[in-house]
Amino acid sequence: MDTISLQKVALTLLKSLGSSSRSQPITT
Repeated sequence: MDTISLQKVALTLLKSLGSSSRSQPITT
């Protein structure tokens, strides 16, 4: 697995979760 890819996905997820709903816990 590529670290860059994981970081990109993590950032996208964080942005989506943070923008959409902060109630859900972040599990990566």
